[in-house]
Amino acid sequence: MNNWIIWFGVGLIAFAAGIVALFNPFGATLLVEQLTGWMFVFAGIAQLVAVIGGTGVRGRIWAGLAGIASIFLGITLLGHPLAGILALTAVVATMFLLSGIAKILFSKASQDKQFFWPMLISGILSVVFAAWVMLDFPVSATRLLGIILAMELLSNGIFLMTAGMARRKAARASAG
Repeated sequence: MNNWIIWFGVGLIAFAAGIVALFNPFGATLLVEQLTGWMFVFAGIAQLVAVIGGTGVRGRIWAGLAGIASIFLGITLLGHPLAGILALTAVVATMFLLSGIAKILFSKASQDKQFFWPMLISGILSVVFAAWVMLDFPVSATRLLGIILAMELLSNGIFLMTAGMARRKAARASAG
């Protein structure tokens, strides 16, 4: 049996989850914040476990401190979700701003190339989006991460369903 059904099914689930996230952006934002907290906790634990087998005292000390800091950050996010949402939104807005500035500078350095305009427009849009998020802060924090999650789930769902249908078509063509 061809596994196109699995691809399509997972895509359908992702797409449906994206719709749910889109209609409940605060709930999805809270989910992202909590998942981020758990990821920091597990990453910190993994880093501390890696310290045990590491070599070099100085490297092990720094890795251990980084592991402890990661666990502390994760526990803080888990224990204070609303503050975590604000902090993560500020980080995302800062990343958009820095990415936009970098793309604008890169486009200026390559004015004779074919990707000047797309890079410049992308950079400007990133800066505008960062400004929009920060000017609407903290209200934007209640929905931004959830909307980003929804868009990711929707686009992945569409891709996976399309890939599933393509695999089905290929299987039928090779069988017939």
